[in-house]
Amino acid sequence: MAISQCQVLHKELQQCLIAEKVDKVELSKVVNQLMPDGNPDFVNIINYPKVVDLAKENYKVTVFSLTAIVRDFCSSFNVVRNMNEDQILEAALCLIDEADNFRMEDFVIMFSLAKKGKLDIKIMDRIDIDVINKIWDCYYQKRVNAKYDIEQKSIEQEEAQIPDMKNIVGAEAWGELVKRMEADYSEGKAGHHLSEDEQLKAKKERIAHAAKHFWGENKAS
Repeated sequence: MAISQCQVLHKELQQCLIAEKVDKVELSKVVNQLMPDGNPDFVNIINYPKVVDLAKENYKVTVFSLTAIVRDFCSSFNVVRNMNEDQILEAALCLIDEADNFRMEDFVIMFSLAKKGKLDIKIMDRIDIDVINKIWDCYYQKRVNAKYDIEQKSIEQEEAQIPDMKNIVGAEAWGELVKRMEADYSEGKAGHHLSEDEQLKAKKERIAHAAKHFWGENKAS
């Protein structure tokens, strides 16, 4: 999905949420675009504005929008103890305060998954701020896992673009290169203490290092 399409979809979501009453049909259309075939489109989630930025721009509208999302979620369940308006507002404020890099679209996807039972939490006889936080934790982990998978696929695609250098330069020269790479990135230099992002960066650097060694700076770039 292009950035321009994401901008249009975000406006459609905002219009849907700031209405006097959320149009569930229109909200469903937005959800279908955020979750094609029922799967969250995590690749494009970064193309939407962060909640913290929306709050800086217009705090009241942001609170109203998130309140509408939480209220819509609560109204989808027939439980013994549901959330009242004060509790819904409190939950929305909590989501804004702890939003970090989350988007409004994240919360729409999150509650949609929870409605469908696709998060590792069951709604029993109550909905309260504790339940909301558990839903958030489950979604957050799902989002982290998706980010890792996306980055791994990106690296695999980059690696696939590099020809089999063992066949190009011969087994002996390839063995020498492998030894050199192992020495350069042995424990203490590569460091098993690195974060996942740093390890991914180091892996990309190893690929670039190998390419430059055999093809030179210009061809590797």
